[in-house]
Amino acid sequence: KATSLVKPLQNGFNYAPFPIIKETANNYVAVDAHWEFIASWNKDWATVKENRKKYTTLNAKGETILTSKLYQNAAQNSRCLVPITGFFEWRTLQLPHLKKATKVPYYIYLPNVPYFYLAGIYNSWLDQSTGELIDTFAIITTEANNLMAQIHNTQKRMPTILNDVKAEQWLSNIDAATIQQIATSQYAAQAMDAYSIDTNFRTLPTPTNKVAYEIVPELEY
Repeated sequence: KATSLVKPLQNGFNYAPFPIIKETANNYVAVDAHWEFIASWNKDWATVKENRKKYTTLNAKGETILTSKLYQNAAQNSRCLVPITGFFEWRTLQLPHLKKATKVPYYIYLPNVPYFYLAGIYNSWLDQSTGELIDTFAIITTEANNLMAQIHNTQKRMPTILNDVKAEQWLSNIDAATIQQIATSQYAAQAMDAYSIDTNFRTLPTPTNKVAYEIVPELEY
């Protein structure tokens, strides 16, 4: 069913509903979907929770979505957009005064862009125990650009951010080569911005408030 696009901060590991935009009967519709791609072979929630112990499906690598048994069909036939205003990522730092590495959270956004789209794929999953049909999705990720490589500096990944042209293409009938190209595309680092925030941001009324850390190296653009 249709949903409001206005949502609070979302932590993927809460496995809560989040809006996606998909094409239905030549119309674009926003619906609440479960953030965690659930494949059809999961017969019920007990199976889903058991499989979470083995792997997570919040994100799908753009490089392998067309060859993955889990994501291939959705990549070819069930692509969606995930509208957001910004996202959070942790930067791992080995600071001189600390024996162990520490992590600093960052808020990443597009200046002067109130909201934008991430590439996603979805699957309408049937809970065989209840008969309920649920839209579930994963966000596509790609190799980090220069900015995100400094922030997400362990795995060096980033969500696949789409401009308006690529967003429209992503929902259109496109060939495999175009799917692959869009899924692995990098948004220009120069068109993004980021700043450090409170380590307890997930519990704060305004999680995006800027917090400066004196000994944390500045990001290079």
